Amino acid sequence: MDFNQLYTAHYRNVLGTARSFLRNHGDAEDATQDTFLEAYESMDTYNKSYAVSTWLNRICANKCRDKLRRRKLEAKSFVIVNEGNDHLLDSQEDYSSPDKVIEAEEEGSALFNKFLSMPNNIREALTLRLIDQKSYKDIAEEMSTPLGTVKTWVRRGRSQLS
Repeated sequence: MDFNQLYTAHYRNVLGTARSFLRNHGDAEDATQDTFLEAYESMDTYNKSYAVSTWLNRICANKCRDKLRRRKLEAKSFVIVNEGNDHLLDSQEDYSSPDKVIEAEEEGSALFNKFLSMPNNIREALTLRLIDQKSYKDIAEEMSTPLGTVKTWVRRGRSQLS
């Protein structure tokens, strides 16, 4: 298996998987690069009974989960508020009680689980439209899909999230 061909053939799919997990283009690109680095380092142990795309998506999912765990730990760190960072107190979110914090986390988790349960094509189109704020035309070109199909996927994705 030639690594350059592997990378070229599967880059978009792996990046789409990473975007659907991380919802951040920069982090998704990092996870994609980490995925291909690990794939390159473990090519000799690749089990040929699995499709290459399945193997790469599994590696990518693991990289994304690691990144999400790190994010969660970083978010739980405390910041001492002083004159230089008092803008942090202007948050729109109401975390005045532990119940509200738990409720917000549960709602976010439920929404994220709905998002993850969507088919890859809908999840990728939705990510490109809502997160990356790309036009329908750009999404259609990037995904090599007709414009009407992209619009349908985004509409379906939005309706599944509401």
